[in-house]
Amino acid sequence: MTPKMFFNAQLGMWERWEVETQRDWERTRWLGAVTINPHTKRNVQPKDLTTFEWEKKRRRKVLDAKGAEKIRAEAKLYKKIMKKKHQKNG
Repeated sequence: MTPKMFFNAQLGMWERWEVETQRDWERTRWLGAVTINPHTKRNVQPKDLTTFEWEKKRRRKVLDAKGAEKIRAEAKLYKKIMKKKHQKNG
């Protein structure tokens, strides 16, 4: 398994875990709303109880020149390492 394949598998597992966790929290919030509704005068919606971080609008970070240069430097270093590894193995 190459590092890229490992990273992709790891990323996929992380995303799956994140989706499952969000679904569990949403189910718990829904259950709370259903449980509390008979004891209140008004109809309580699940989003009235709490709003999760993933439901809030996410603001995109603006990449400044310093951050872009850092990413370029890391990419160059990665390419250099992979080239050496390829030459060593090839």
